[in-house]
Amino acid sequence: MIYDLGNRQWNIPELRTLLEELLPQKKQITDFEVTHNFQSIGTRIILLSALEITREKKEEKLILLSIEDITDKKIAFKKATESQQRFKNLVENAPYPICIFKDQNMILEIANDSLLKVWNVDRESAIGKPFLEIIPEMKDQPFMGYMQNVFKTGVTYYGNEEPAYFNIENGQQKIGYFNFVYQPYIENNGTISGVMVLATDITQQVLTRKKIEASEERFGAAVAAVEGIVWTNNAEGKMEGEQPGWSKLTGQSYEAYQGFGWATAVHPDDAQPTIEAWNEAVRDSKNFVFEHRVKLKNGNWGHFSVRATPLLDADRLVQEWVGVHTDISDRKQSEIEINYRKALLEAHNEASIDGILLVDAKGKILSYNHKFIEIWNMPNHIVEAKDDDAALAFAMAQLVNPSEYIDKVKYLYEHPTETSTDLLEFTDGKIVERHGYPVIAKDGSYYAWSWTFRDITDQKLYEQRIRQSEAHFRTMADLMPQKVWTADTEGNYNYFNKCWIDYTGLDFEESKDWGWKKAVHPEDWEETKSRWQQSITTGENFEMEHRLLNTEGVYNWHLTRGLLQKNEYGISKMWIGTNTEMQQMKEEEERRSDFIKMVSHELKTPVTSIKGYVQMLLMILSEENVEMFPVQIKNSLFRIDHQVSRLTRLITEMLDLSRIETGQLELRNELFCINDLVKEAIDDISLTNPKHIIITHPEFVCNIYGDKSRIEQVIINLVTNAIKYSGNSDTVEVRIREAANNNVAVSVKDYGIGIDVSEHKKIFERFYRVSGRIEETYAGFGIGLFIANAIIERHNGTIALESEKGKGTVFTFTLPVVC
Repeated sequence: MIYDLGNRQWNIPELRTLLEELLPQKKQITDFEVTHNFQSIGTRIILLSALEITREKKEEKLILLSIEDITDKKIAFKKATESQQRFKNLVENAPYPICIFKDQNMILEIANDSLLKVWNVDRESAIGKPFLEIIPEMKDQPFMGYMQNVFKTGVTYYGNEEPAYFNIENGQQKIGYFNFVYQPYIENNGTISGVMVLATDITQQVLTRKKIEASEERFGAAVAAVEGIVWTNNAEGKMEGEQPGWSKLTGQSYEAYQGFGWATAVHPDDAQPTIEAWNEAVRDSKNFVFEHRVKLKNGNWGHFSVRATPLLDADRLVQEWVGVHTDISDRKQSEIEINYRKALLEAHNEASIDGILLVDAKGKILSYNHKFIEIWNMPNHIVEAKDDDAALAFAMAQLVNPSEYIDKVKYLYEHPTETSTDLLEFTDGKIVERHGYPVIAKDGSYYAWSWTFRDITDQKLYEQRIRQSEAHFRTMADLMPQKVWTADTEGNYNYFNKCWIDYTGLDFEESKDWGWKKAVHPEDWEETKSRWQQSITTGENFEMEHRLLNTEGVYNWHLTRGLLQKNEYGISKMWIGTNTEMQQMKEEEERRSDFIKMVSHELKTPVTSIKGYVQMLLMILSEENVEMFPVQIKNSLFRIDHQVSRLTRLITEMLDLSRIETGQLELRNELFCINDLVKEAIDDISLTNPKHIIITHPEFVCNIYGDKSRIEQVIINLVTNAIKYSGNSDTVEVRIREAANNNVAVSVKDYGIGIDVSEHKKIFERFYRVSGRIEETYAGFGIGLFIANAIIERHNGTIALESEKGKGTVFTFTLPVVC
């Protein structure tokens, strides 16, 4: 019976004969290979597995048999083994490093001698070991990352000129450069079983190239370090080939600068002399040094220094020329600047009002100006010859004390670090101020000695007259009953007269600087200091009232004034001031104030009663039959009521004045709308002034916090003043607007007689009335604006005016707004 086993035709009897020969030898055959030459199919290799089983009851023996033809597998395996051996032999004998790593642990499976030599390890200590165990220094190098990525992705990696550091010897690391391939082994199931590394050691090539590159870089750095552009010419002195430096400098094209074409970029005045000098250098094979102008790429002309050197071969023959153009435009400009400055210095010396003489370290004349000749009246033949001995002898003959002069000169020449200032007295009465100072270089070298001479004869006479004038001034000041002082423009006191010293007991040394503070009352000092410093800063006149202490320990009131003196050119010279005692005036003012206060209080009661009776009569007239009373009586009562109101307001102002002066003006603050208050005040004023039109412009609505009746008092004062001084105009405008810094501004404008600018600052002073024939026709004591200003200031506001004579007036007060 024939069976198909492994696509082979087996003859069962022949196979049974074979088994009968084998089975008696063994009870059990497992994975037993037999090579047998079958008549039908030839020699085959079969894998047998047989098992004998005895059946006890039937006393039978069974044989379980497994037969597998493995001939093809054996042949394939043999071929694979031979191929692998050939591959291994190829790898191991390859002239460049090759190795194979197994799995991701990177176990070295195969490595050839070339690689082991690079690693400097033997085969026994490397094969079968992890990569990092063989070469631990590779841990932080990029090769590990490359390998792991190939195991992970299966993508071949190609490395070019990758550096590797290994083989540490004597504490030094060696570097190698490699081109390499990481090729993965991918199994049929897609797993990566290993990676083959093929490397080419290019260390020598890379190091050689780097040396060449370094050499080129050094050459490039040397060229770059040259202050200019480098070019080459051939042995005949003609420019040929690419000249990037010259092209970049001039903008000439390749064709334009070939041969002697470069000369077209040289200035026309310099081109021919350059070519002639260049041909001479080429003919004689000598260095070329020249200066000329070259037209730059931007169209400007630049100055250049040119240097060229021939390069010779072993036979001393010129191979080519190497040249450098160095930009010296700045140097040329510096030379022009130096010549310009020299000309300026010479012109300055000649224009100087001083005689100038410059001599060297030995006293030899180097230079001088004509003013020097004029001051010394020195003959031209002496100075033109620069004969220092003759000049010195001539100078000494003109001096009152020549020996002192020559001794000073000798001393200074021996001590070149010192300077000198002295006066020379001439025999003709002339006085000359002489200054001398050494000319020393930065390194301390002594170059020369510079002398300046100034004729100060007129100045000395002027100073003498000033001293005489000051003596007269001090004599007059000491005779004055007022205290007189002077200070420089910075406020430093330099004189106090006898009256000051007698009054305060402080002499000049005690009073100078800020010593005079001891005489000022402590309560007045801060304001005095502040206002005095403001005057010093602005140049405005100083004026204030304060108390000064006398020798008896009593403070008396003084009016102190200071005026800044200026010369005819408007330049400040000094402060002159006086302290005028006004204690008696102050006391009289206090008595007057007390009197006003007393009279105001005494008048207030009867006036109030009169106003009450008048209003009662007017009320009766309005209730009874008016025909019973003559019209004249009614009109008279209205006029009496109006005059009593004026008298009441006047008495109130007098009392307010007294309260302000004593600091007793009280405020009853509350929150109210300024617009409503302005309207109420204007409505009341309009009833008593029907002939005038009061126009309101409420451009801004807001609340303020203050004394409502006092603010109303200010509004009434400003509006009634506007009506009073309106002249022929019958219109008054009141404007409410928003002001800066969260303030509200209320302006009252009239079109009347106006106020002269010279009186603007005084208008808010107490009892001040504007002067003038027209103004004198208007009644009043001049305290209304003083009180209004005090009320606004107490409310942290400001009040100001704008006015011009004959063109009306605008009074404006501002107050803080309450949000």
